[in-house]
Amino acid sequence: MPSVPEHIGRVPVVVVNVLQNHHSSKDPWGHEVAVREALLQGLSGCNATDDDVFVVSDADEVLSTASLSWLRAHVEPRTTYSCQLEWNLYSRCWGGRLFRRITFASTVAHARDCKLNALRAAVDSVHMPQPCGYHCSWCFGHDAFRAKIRHIHEADGTDYVAYGRQEWSNQRIDHLRQHGLWLDGSKHGKWMCPRHREI
Repeated sequence: MPSVPEHIGRVPVVVVNVLQNHHSSKDPWGHEVAVREALLQGLSGCNATDDDVFVVSDADEVLSTASLSWLRAHVEPRTTYSCQLEWNLYSRCWGGRLFRRITFASTVAHARDCKLNALRAAVDSVHMPQPCGYHCSWCFGHDAFRAKIRHIHEADGTDYVAYGRQEWSNQRIDHLRQHGLWLDGSKHGKWMCPRHREI
């Protein structure tokens, strides 16, 4: 991905406040749904045209420069695009398997017409060439790790709620990162950095 400093002053930053708390026990994804729909409000401040490429991805879904270039060259009206991301555990050095397919892009006009959450859920999408980027939902510091594990709800068949009640010291988190272990202590990652050694 291009570095952020290259684009300072060139890319408009639009802030959209989502004031309501949409999270509830009945709808644990409610707040995420509301935030995605709020992204459309930001288009008014970006001078976006109908045929511009619109990309919606979570903060832990990082698209490659090559995938964005491919989109610019191939995007078509009324079409959604999906890809698979390489999954990384704790850092880019742990991982190496395709994690899941995400549907994440269309033209601005199509994003407005179908709404972003419907776009993310679309099954009739054009699948982009591999590789597309990487997914790294645990690639952050100790405090953010603890915040996520305390507040995340049950998802993907893993009982995060039970893990959230446990104590997560810096030493315990570092042990998982150093050895590529999952939350339950099982081996879960493959070392991908030849210039470094597994600790």
